[in-house]
Amino acid sequence: ALNLWLVPRFGMLGAAVAALAAFVLIGVIRVGQSLLILKLNPLSWTQGKPLLAALLAGAPIFAVQRGVSWTNAPLAWVAMVAVFGLIYVIVLRLLGLEEEDRRVLTELRWRKRTR
Repeated sequence: ALNLWLVPRFGMLGAAVAALAAFVLIGVIRVGQSLLILKLNPLSWTQGKPLLAALLAGAPIFAVQRGVSWTNAPLAWVAMVAVFGLIYVIVLRLLGLEEEDRRVLTELRWRKRTR
C-alpha cells in the first residue's frame, strides 16, 4: 500500500521509504512476539551500551565533518574513522563491559601471548 502511494509521488525514494517502513513494522512485531510469547527481553541495557557509545562517538564526527576540507577526502575520512573508534572504545569502557565481553577480550589477549 505504501508503494502504491509513495512511488508515484517520490519515485525511488518513495520505494525506499516504503521498504524501510515495512522492515521497521516487521521488527516491532518480532520484538512484541519475543516479549509476549517467549518472555524474552531483547531490549536490555546490554544492547543499549553500544548504541549509546556509537551515538556519542558519532555526534562530534557529524559536527566536524561539515567543516572539513574535502581536498584531502581520504585522509579526512581515515582521521574521522580513527577518532570515532577511539571515542567509541572510551565511552564503551566508561559504561562498563559485560562479563561476556571481558571474557572474549581476555581470551584474545591470551591467544596473542601464546603466539
